[in-house]
Amino acid sequence: MSFATGSLVKARGREWVVLPDSDDAVVVLRPLGGTEDEVTGICLALEKVEPARFSLPDPSQLGDYRSCRLLRDAVRRGPFSIVWTNCSRAATLSARAALDGAEARPDPLAYRGRRGYWKDN
Repeated sequence: MSFATGSLVKARGREWVVLPDSDDAVVVLRPLGGTEDEVTGICLALEKVEPARFSLPDPSQLGDYRSCRLLRDAVRRGPFSIVWTNCSRAATLSARAALDGAEARPDPLAYRGRRGYWKDN
């Protein structure tokens, strides 16, 4: 069985990401959340590699402060960091406009400087 580059698989009791150097006989993997130092190759004829499966979140199991903060930090630093940046910039602009008694301006170029002055149009 061959796996596409970037797919998640389970082998040796943990989840891995398939890297581009893989072929039909050997799968090159990096542990999920691991570093480049932990990259390894697994021979498909010798070891079992299967697609990774994750259960859906259970709404009855609420997280605590630490798990919420971990999720927030992951969003801020991970592939969604651009979304976090844009949301926080929009919130800053709206809050500044409310404090100044002006209309909220969605254009981020209308906001300049560290002190938060509005640029005149």
